[in-house]
Amino acid sequence: MKKEHYFFITLIAIALFSCNANRHSGALTVIDTSKRFPEKTLVLQEIAQVEYIALETTDDFLTDDSTPRFIDDNIIVMTVRQTGEVLIFDRKTGKGISKFNRLGRSGQEYLSLNNLTADYESGEIFIQGGERILVYDMQGGFKRVFELPGSSISAIFTFDRGNLICYDYNATNSQPCFLIDKTDGGITHEFVMPIGDTIALPIRAYFPRAGVSGIIRVHAQCVKTYNGYVIGKPALDTLYALNSLTNRVVPMLVHASHILTIEPADFNLLTVLNETRDMIFLEAMKININFDPMGGNSSPFTNERLVYLKDTGECFVQKVINADYEGWESYVNRNSGDYPAGTACFVLSAYDLHDANGSGRLRGELGAVASGIVRDDNPVLAIVNFR
Repeated sequence: MKKEHYFFITLIAIALFSCNANRHSGALTVIDTSKRFPEKTLVLQEIAQVEYIALETTDDFLTDDSTPRFIDDNIIVMTVRQTGEVLIFDRKTGKGISKFNRLGRSGQEYLSLNNLTADYESGEIFIQGGERILVYDMQGGFKRVFELPGSSISAIFTFDRGNLICYDYNATNSQPCFLIDKTDGGITHEFVMPIGDTIALPIRAYFPRAGVSGIIRVHAQCVKTYNGYVIGKPALDTLYALNSLTNRVVPMLVHASHILTIEPADFNLLTVLNETRDMIFLEAMKININFDPMGGNSSPFTNERLVYLKDTGECFVQKVINADYEGWESYVNRNSGDYPAGTACFVLSAYDLHDANGSGRLRGELGAVASGIVRDDNPVLAIVNFR
């Protein structure tokens, strides 16, 4: 009998809304991930302004090293998934402002913290719990609840004063992305995008060397970048952009080696992680039909995090370093929450910072921040505003 495994991956076929002149009069950018790309080192301070926020640590405000769920000019919202806690910190000082926990099964509680966004002006926190959104004030007081119009909402952002933008990854029509009213959840606008070829999802794959079959779940999402919201579908080789000024979806980027069929050998997708005025951060995902866990290969998938330079059209494997933190390496990933346009966030653990400071590997503002923390403190956030 064949063994069956489940490989859960999130693949975001997305596109960019960009007005950059380097698009060559509207010509589409073409990227071929079947090629091998050289590595390029990016220094954070050369491509962005970096700000360090040490989150206050008290008996009442204890978080883990997960990334923020919401950032704006006023607050930072962290969550602890295991306990259901929501912690709100001051964006400028890192001081704890309020916290609450409404995890439960009543009509005024959330079963899980799926997606979260906030509206500082109205003093409201929006939490997706299953197929509904519960709205609380900043102290956790229940205000209202409304049902979501889709059954598989995978992304929620604050779009404007009156609307949230949502993405239903199981939508079979050409309107998977739509706006809903913050008051009652009613749909106020649907964005039309090309449907593309129909592909039965999830994909069942068989790996002969491993002697196992697996289920590959492919989820599309809505993502925010430096100058707009982006949407997409994994079935499409063209990545599409949501122009938030005209409410139109337009093509912006083509994946030349895009393949997604029921055959696992023909599985090759490109996802966009983030975008600046000068660069697009990407992730190329491919399947290895001959993967063998006994031979040291723990996963049938290979991922490359790439950076595309708009001015030259060159593509590289990205490596990100921090001039204030000797020995630290990472890459620009997709944001895990609702952040301001053109923003990313790196979480620096207090434990690692304490040791790095003791060995003289920290400089500048980061060194000054780290000198005031101990190993078991809350993390320091490196909030990156791309130039």
